[in-house]
Amino acid sequence: MTAQRLFYILCGLLVTIVAAAGYGYYHVSQELNHDTEVLSQRLADEVLVDKKLDSLVELQQQYRQLGPTLAKVNDALPAEKQQSKLALQLRDIASSSGMSLDSITFSPSTIPGPTSQTVKVGDILAVPVTFQLTGSYEQLQRFLQLQENLGRYTNVTSLNISSGTGKSLTFDVTLNAFMKP
Repeated sequence: MTAQRLFYILCGLLVTIVAAAGYGYYHVSQELNHDTEVLSQRLADEVLVDKKLDSLVELQQQYRQLGPTLAKVNDALPAEKQQSKLALQLRDIASSSGMSLDSITFSPSTIPGPTSQTVKVGDILAVPVTFQLTGSYEQLQRFLQLQENLGRYTNVTSLNISSGTGKSLTFDVTLNAFMKP
């Protein structure tokens, strides 16, 4: 083997090693770039998931804070008519104000179904209630103050005063007790 032939063989090996190293570098570089992109995407996804979790935790805290308020709203606008509860509340505030509740009537309605005896008032339903109170004008004022503070949202729609004996007057009252549709 001559020196020149050895030189060509060594040059060939050097070129092969440099080409293999170049290919290896290129291949590893491509893999590294791909893995970097995948890692970047996963990190971005993790950041988004963390943000969503933080938002959910914040919403959960807000919901816990709104729990008592939500209970008050559900009491003020119940999903059911709760006529007996309403009748008891009206009787209690009548007796608290010193009046007598002589009669109470829930007006019939033409709307059939589970929400019968209701009328549509805007976006909500109302249960019309008519009743008769006996007492003085001052007692009526007290009754109306107590009715305004009733846990359920109500609205007096009609108030008629009839003559009575002495300080005792008869009041015909119609009010709407509202409920969710």
